[in-house]
Amino acid sequence: MSEAIQIGRWLVRPDVRRTREAHSKLTQSGAAECLCTGCQNFEAVRPQLLAGPLGRILAQLGIAPPWEVEVYEMGRSASGLHHYGGWFHFVGTIESGANAWRPIADGSTARTADFDPLSEILSVGLHTDVALVREPFAGLPLIQLEISAELPWVIAAEEPT
Repeated sequence: MSEAIQIGRWLVRPDVRRTREAHSKLTQSGAAECLCTGCQNFEAVRPQLLAGPLGRILAQLGIAPPWEVEVYEMGRSASGLHHYGGWFHFVGTIESGANAWRPIADGSTARTADFDPLSEILSVGLHTDVALVREPFAGLPLIQLEISAELPWVIAAEEPT
């Protein structure tokens, strides 16, 4: 295991070697596997997003190239930017920090995001309730790093509202 890293309220201990090894077996990102315009736009704007704190965090965790598992566009926000969600997997453990998803009410199975802001356009959340685990990661102790980001529409395709 690598040394512990603070990401928002979470203290994580990534296994950078095992994360890099698993990612090296992938051939493309989740966005590249999709044909929708939201994912095409994410791929085009990804370099801009990775130029900020997310790029530094992914590098510390051993996630390179940017192999997001899933990404989705949720429409235009009041700012005119587009709201995106998505997540990445890495091998490791969470040493401290409350789950990124909290129940809406006591006893409820419905949850709401409780992410930490990293910039004006980016919030992140970490947890171990992983989804859409790709084959190279099967059976490994995974952490899901989720993002919520406000991003511009940069491709020529019609912009969703």
